[in-house]
Amino acid sequence: MVKIWKYVIGSLSIIIGNGMHYSIMPLLYYDVHPYFFMVGSIITFFIIMSPLYFIIEYFGYYKYPPNLKDYYKEILIISLCKTLYSILFFNNIILYKTPICIIIILFSYPIIYSIPLRKLILNKIFTKFNICHIESILSLSLSTIGILCIIIPLLYDLLHNDNIINGNYIILSIGISILANINYVLYNILQEKYLKNRKQTLWRMYNFNQNIMYDIFYIIYWTTLFEICMLILVIWVTCIPYFGDMKSVYDIIHEINQNILCISHINLDNCHDKYSFIYSIIYIIGYILSYIGHININKYSTNLSMYINTLSIPFIVFLIKILPINYLGNIHNVEYWVILISFLICLLSILLWKYGEIKSNNIKYNNLNSNYSIMTDV
Repeated sequence: MVKIWKYVIGSLSIIIGNGMHYSIMPLLYYDVHPYFFMVGSIITFFIIMSPLYFIIEYFGYYKYPPNLKDYYKEILIISLCKTLYSILFFNNIILYKTPICIIIILFSYPIIYSIPLRKLILNKIFTKFNICHIESILSLSLSTIGILCIIIPLLYDLLHNDNIINGNYIILSIGISILANINYVLYNILQEKYLKNRKQTLWRMYNFNQNIMYDIFYIIYWTTLFEICMLILVIWVTCIPYFGDMKSVYDIIHEINQNILCISHINLDNCHDKYSFIYSIIYIIGYILSYIGHININKYSTNLSMYINTLSIPFIVFLIKILPINYLGNIHNVEYWVILISFLICLLSILLWKYGEIKSNNIKYNNLNSNYSIMTDV
């Protein structure tokens, strides 16, 4: 029962967090640059999480804390994957006006990257959930139907309202988004690998089952610190033609300065919306909820964590529909009852997926027990 509530809380954290920070993006990006604001958000997240980590580090009692010398390579790789995702995703938002229906499709299915990558990376660590199981096939089919409920009205609007579509830009945008999603999935899988390695190491070496919460804060602290350093060092990528929208280093400095002045309400002359500060707070809270939710589900299954993003889509569309966002007018063509049906179908698909994981685990443990009984009988 305790574990069920952990799944529920983690899932709600992901769905609400994704809804908050993805739906508020269009309003926020009237006045701030996506990449620079994303860097600022991660720095804010680090400032908030650091005191919590140090309280746990110096006032909590943990018998066998991890040594940075033993895990720095894993931490660097996780930070690199997260940095690449941030660079690719947030530069792509502002440079190419990709239709919202295509963005939804790309965001909905990190699970298609997670399944093979997780099996490859965690082959000896965790249960192999076979994609050919009937539960997984039915689950993915239901998920596709749920997302299509939202995409079809958007696609119809895109094709019948004389929208100007640049095919080359869309193809480039899709390519960049796929690379971003792969890195997004990788850093989540590597988080799961770290947490499971720690648990197994403690049990194997010390016969000791430590509270995993310490390791969660540990990995958050160090990966976020390295990510901030990497993002600041590669901030010049916003000047790369066809990838960033800045012309020079001076433009970068000027844009960051304008963003700070606008959000802090020091200078509203070049701001489109006087509520940018409130939007930024909502975004940061959403980012924190989503990140914490994902890492808490990752300790059980990255596949499930990635799959929950699909359930976020109807909630994001619902929030965008009720927000005053004019240039995403085609979202408003999706009826509320369609969003509700989409949410319920996606929820059913995730429950079916989780049932398949539980069933797969039970089969594995039953086989292990059978093999152990045969060995002891002999």
